[in-house]
Parts: sequence; C-alpha cells; structure tokens
Amino acid sequence: MQIPISIFRSFRRFASALFEKPIHRLTLDMLVHASPEGCMLSTSYGDRKLSCHVPSSIGDTPLAQSVTLPHELMDQLCLADASVEIGEVESTENGSRFTVRWQHGMVKRRAELDLVTPTVSVASNSGLSTVDNRF
Repeated sequence: MQIPISIFRSFRRFASALFEKPIHRLTLDMLVHASPEGCMLSTSYGDRKLSCHVPSSIGDTPLAQSVTLPHELMDQLCLADASVEIGEVESTENGSRFTVRWQHGMVKRRAELDLVTPTVSVASNSGLSTVDNRF
C-alpha cells in the first residue's frame, strides 16, 4: 500500500494543532488500518482523537490487518521524498512482521517492524463526512 508523503506531513500538522503541542513532543504512535477502499490513519492524545482516510490507488494491495507505526519512525517518514510503502503483514518464527519502505534523498530506506496491538481502535463506520477542499 502506498501512502503519499503529503498525507503523513498533513496528518502531523493537524495533530499538532488539535493536540495544541508540537507533535515531536507528544510521542504519538499512528495506527494504519487498511481495507480494500483505502486506509485509515488514526492517533489520540488524552481524550482527543484524529483520523484521516486515504483512498486506495488502483493496484495497491491492502494490508492484511491493522499495524502501528511508532512515533520514532513517523519522524523519519516525514522526511521522505515520495510515497511511503507499507507491506503486508507476514508470519515469522517469532510472530508477525511488516515492512515500511521510503526514500530520503538518494537513499532508499527500509524498516521491519513487529506487529503490535494497536493502541487506537478504528470503527468501520466512523461517521466520516465529505469536506469541500476547493480554495
């Protein structure tokens, strides 16, 4: 699944505004919950929650399940020069893992993460409404 880097950057900006603190001081993890229609990015701080739906591009393979991106990785992903690719969850001898790939400058980067229990739950019907984004 490809997620445009502009989505990650905007999500962090909105989180900083909503939570009224610079996002790098909040140490927030992000839940990515995939479906055939796209993916939902979610995080929370105290009693406030932020979610963003990203539609799938044609040809993208959705994740097998929800994954959590640690806040340390989010800092690095926001420096990426292009889309971020999140791979499918795979079973290993020691549990389940998934891969995140991105590029910073000329360097291709990759992180392999253990699947952890999501800290933010995402409802399948979260009451989303359409926003007119014409300026």
